[in-house]
Amino acid sequence: MSSFSAFFIAIARKYECAGFVPILKSVFQRPAMDHWKESFIYYFHQILNILITVLIFVLLYLTAVKVFKNISSLLNIIII
Repeated sequence: MSSFSAFFIAIARKYECAGFVPILKSVFQRPAMDHWKESFIYYFHQILNILITVLIFVLLYLTAVKVFKNISSLLNIIII
């Protein structure tokens, strides 16, 4: 593991983002690849996993914001 990846893992551990430590390790620690196609497929798969994870978190955030707005408007109607 390079010092670059160790830096990000140390930050994740310091701020108790323990769930991200295995993700960071899987991104930065790759198995030995014999051919460039294997390496390309591996990195493409890792980037795709990260993008899907970010998309899921964004959708969860947007859903939570929408639900909160609906609940707050419903409470305003009930109170008024």
